[in-house]
Amino acid sequence: MTRVPIPFTNCPGGAIIQAEVFRESGTDGKIRIYGIRFSEANRKSLQNVLQAVEKLTGHQFSENVGVRFETEYPGLAGESWELMLALGIAAELQNKPLNPKLTGTGKLDRYGYLEKVAGIPEKVQAAKQAGYSVFLVSTSQFEAVSEDGIRVVHVDTLERAWSIAKAIPTWRGYN
Repeated sequence: MTRVPIPFTNCPGGAIIQAEVFRESGTDGKIRIYGIRFSEANRKSLQNVLQAVEKLTGHQFSENVGVRFETEYPGLAGESWELMLALGIAAELQNKPLNPKLTGTGKLDRYGYLEKVAGIPEKVQAAKQAGYSVFLVSTSQFEAVSEDGIRVVHVDTLERAWSIAKAIPTWRGYN
């Protein structure tokens, strides 16, 4: 199971939702996700996430190997959850845990490129208050934030975010 911290701003100061991704045994690798509610409006976002993960990992999602969403969290809206959900799915598919000190935000296109999202300062602050030490954000938001106690890392693709996520334990000064 992979825990996926998803920052959001639908409350004062922001907060972190803990979603969980796991691969079911005996079901051709079906992925299950707990902690997120998806509306019909977010189905395109989910397709972007799955296509970007396919590109990153080579894993092909089909009708038999898909994603099920179990628990609803009504406060989650928008598309900023896409980066972290994609990293969580990739981690689960490749059997490589996400570093528990990593979180971030970003909308993905189907090719794995990150786009701008709103509420970066609040999300970084919420991540810092929750004990995270690394926060990933789109390079297109270079002006976003500088916050003591958390390292804000700018990435332009899911592939780059994945390589950083795998390298974090080797960073000097990593907490």
